[in-house]
Amino acid sequence: MKKIVVIGSVPPYKGGLSHFNSSLVNELIKNNEVKVISWKRQYPKIIYPIDPVEKNDEHLINNDETFLLDFYNPFSWFKASKIINDFNPDIVIFTWLSPIVSPIYTTIANFIKVKSKIVCIAHNVSQHEGTFLDNILRKAFFNKVEYFIVHSNKDFEDSLKINSDKKTILSFHPVYDMFKTDIKFSSKYSDNILFFGYIREYKGLIYLIRAMPDIIKKINVRLLIVGEFWENNSFISKLLTKFLTGKSRNNKSFYFHEIKKLNLNNNIEVIDKYVPDNKVGEYFSKSDILVLPYTSATQSGPIQVAYNFNTPVICTDVGGLPELVINNKTGFVVPSKNPKALADVIIRFYKNKKKKEFSVNIKKLKDKYSWKHYCDIIESL
Repeated sequence: MKKIVVIGSVPPYKGGLSHFNSSLVNELIKNNEVKVISWKRQYPKIIYPIDPVEKNDEHLINNDETFLLDFYNPFSWFKASKIINDFNPDIVIFTWLSPIVSPIYTTIANFIKVKSKIVCIAHNVSQHEGTFLDNILRKAFFNKVEYFIVHSNKDFEDSLKINSDKKTILSFHPVYDMFKTDIKFSSKYSDNILFFGYIREYKGLIYLIRAMPDIIKKINVRLLIVGEFWENNSFISKLLTKFLTGKSRNNKSFYFHEIKKLNLNNNIEVIDKYVPDNKVGEYFSKSDILVLPYTSATQSGPIQVAYNFNTPVICTDVGGLPELVINNKTGFVVPSKNPKALADVIIRFYKNKKKKEFSVNIKKLKDKYSWKHYCDIIESL
């Protein structure tokens, strides 16, 4: 048995990182003494434009946690270090998604005085929508880390370049198994395509929308777009985004305009909201396939949600996505930014009745992506 600290968001905070951390902790506590340090108040609206907390979501973590970290209060960062020093853990795990946490994480790591192994589970070593500040912030924290755990070859290669003197472990992203799989949901459409998750420009939703006219010529199918739009329409936010990234972000109206222009209102349904964990199964149970038309990626949590429901996946050939989707076995892999290629494989999926075959293959694959195997790697450090 080891003493382990996990630092990062957990429920009721939203998103894939929160799901990841809760599943990680629930597995680690089976054989270890675990302490969780999470957020009391997270990032500013200008950086994180959506409400970060889902007040009605189920609490999925089975461990005592401390909601302490305050983005605006450095004293909370020092207090986190004190809690760690008093606990004297064998391992401290920082879960990393964005350089925005670097000042907090760097401060905490700087004031850890006990001889703990500092581990970073890096979900994105390089950012999808990066800025010139990212490298500075990332380097500051990464210099404090002893071990990196990553989930894709892209992140592995990036980590080796940035952290050549550190130990980087290429692991896998476990299947999210906390969602109910016995949900039945009726639909007036027999065939449903699903796009699931926060809607951000790099996720390439516009290319899937533009593929729909060719698809519906061949199949009576509906596209379900399920997730919150990642946007902040304030003037300051738009100006800052333009200054830092050199480009403007597409907003919600951009997608709705395209749907209307292509006369797709009857074949696309947009559920513009965050889906609580106890409702996720409703959308996957009535969908035949998940489509991820990303233009940039290192990995994708929705793939592992889909595999929990034995749902096949169509993804693009970017980042680590093709490592998780086995072409013509658990789904299809297509070129990025190519509506015609998306349309062709979706039509092929339905015409050749691939759903059952792919679902059987996913069932055989899932044991490989278990949380037990993942935590064995951490416990062996």
